[in-house]
Parts: sequence; C-alpha cells; structure tokens
Amino acid sequence: MTQYNGLLSSIAQSLSIARGTAEDDISWKCRIVYSVLGNLALASLWDIQDEHEPISVTHFKHRIEQLTKAYFSMYPEVKAHFLPEIEKLYDEIYESYLNTGYIYHSPKKIAPAALTQAKQGNIIFQRGVPLNQRVFMSGLGLYQVSKEQIKSNHSVQSMFLLSENSLIDNWNDIVSNAQWTSFRASNDVEYLRTEPPFYWSYWVRDPDLNGTVSMLRIGSYESQLYYLYKVDEEGISVSQLPNWMVKNYRYRTLASGCLCASATLPAIQYSIDGKIVYIKLGYLLPPAELNFLKLYSWPASFYNLPSDFSRIMDTKVFLEIKENLERIGYQFIEE
Repeated sequence: MTQYNGLLSSIAQSLSIARGTAEDDISWKCRIVYSVLGNLALASLWDIQDEHEPISVTHFKHRIEQLTKAYFSMYPEVKAHFLPEIEKLYDEIYESYLNTGYIYHSPKKIAPAALTQAKQGNIIFQRGVPLNQRVFMSGLGLYQVSKEQIKSNHSVQSMFLLSENSLIDNWNDIVSNAQWTSFRASNDVEYLRTEPPFYWSYWVRDPDLNGTVSMLRIGSYESQLYYLYKVDEEGISVSQLPNWMVKNYRYRTLASGCLCASATLPAIQYSIDGKIVYIKLGYLLPPAELNFLKLYSWPASFYNLPSDFSRIMDTKVFLEIKENLERIGYQFIEE
C-alpha cells in the first residue's frame, strides 16, 4: 500500500474504504481499485466534448478501460485477481449505475443524474453528487454519514424503486385477486421450486400437490407467460399474471413472497469482519433490491463477475440496508 506515495491508501482514506479485521491486503486493494474505477467513471459524465459529440456509453466504458489499464499497470498483483475477459468489468460498472439511476440514458447520449439524497439512520444515500463534493463509497455506491437531518423528498425506497409492501402482503394481495381458469399442462411448463435446495434452478418440471397457490411459467424466454396455479381434485387451475409484473426477472418479487408465505425463503447470511461484512444470498433478490444491494457492495470475487450471490459491504451501510430489507420480510442470519 506504500507504492506510488501510498496512492491506494490515500484513496481508501478519502473514500472511507476500510480494511476488514481479517481481510488480506490484496482483497482490500481490489476493492479500492473497483470503487475508484466507478468514482472516476462517474466523473467522466461531466467531461466536456464537442457539442456534436455528447457523452456516450462508448465514451463511458472507454474511460473505465483507460483507468483499468493504468491501475493494473501500477498494481499487477491486483490485475491477477480480476477476470481475463475484462470487458465484463466495464459492463458491470456501467449496468450497475444505469440500473440504479446514476446515469440518464437517451439515444446516443448518457448524462449524470440530478442530485438525489435519501437518509436512513445516519447514512445518506446519494447519486448525482457534484464533482467538488467529497463522497464515501461502499462498492460503487456513494454515501455520506451524518446525524443531521437533510432536505429531501425521497425515501430510500422511492429513490431506488424498492418495494414498499411486505413480500407476504404483496403475495396475498395477488392471490386474493386471482381469476381462476382450468389449465392443461404441456411439455414446456415449469413450476416454481418451493422447497430447497435452490442452487441449480428455481424451476422444476413437476407441480406442487399440497393444495397451496404457487407459480408456473410456459414458453420460451423471449415470450414466457407466468401464472399463479393451484392443484385440486379437478386438476390444475391458473390465473395469468400481467407481463409488467414478471418481465425482466421481476417475477422474483412474487416468487420470494410465495416462498416467504410457506416459510421456505432462504435467509440472507452474513458475517461481520470489523468494518466490512461478507454477505451470501441463498435466493436472488428481485431486480430493484438486487441492484441496490450490488451498488453498495463489492463482488466477493472479481474473477467471477457478476458475483450476485456473494458480496462485501461496508458495515455501517449494511446495517441500514439490512433494516430496510427486514422491513419487507427478508430474514438475515449472522454466521
């Protein structure tokens, strides 16, 4: 950490990226580099170019590429811990910012988001922060620590489009409004897996026969239709779910509610190592919640991106996110 006049140590101090109590030196270095790549890539959104050449996705990713090559040249020991297909890193950073509102995207142009803040506990979650304002980072996410109140019309839920209702309430509401019709199964039907293990697939070929309501889907990925279903002595009955509710993996909100209602939703495991926390998901969160969690965390492995199931997070940020997710029904178990 003393190379180049202690550059990485200086960055870590500036961005408040603390080393875990038992964390090895190379892991800390990798996390610092990942965060500074995101921080400087965000700064590139303010680059001044010719009026006929607005900031583009290509410009943004090219900036990450330039920075990555520079840091890997200075710290080859860090490079060895990132995946060889380094373009996946550029995509990961860009998509994380796009999916959480840090980037406005219009045809052939991207731009920084307007300043937005939401406070929970002592953590102020931020995006669109001006370049002259100091920020802290957990993963790629920007935040401040303050006991003071802030002027904001946003909650964390509204800022990141997180669920406002509990998983079970949302599921029960959908089930109570179902319109049931008879259903004839075909070969391309998949039924939601409702019992662990969930490692290999969230879908199986056989329906649940216990009489409870669950989910099924039919068709190819591009045109899949999702339904609630139940099995009784007359066979299978279904109620189709609207596409907006299930497309782009949004079905995981309902799937999590279904599992939560049957007490089979795996808890999120975590272990605290001083100022950082190691997180293991037993079941992928819905897109909005997963994007939020990933934004404010580092991949546990930079060699296996996107590393959605295993993350590392600043402890004080984690405690606020944990409270937020517990409020809607997710359970956490400390290892």
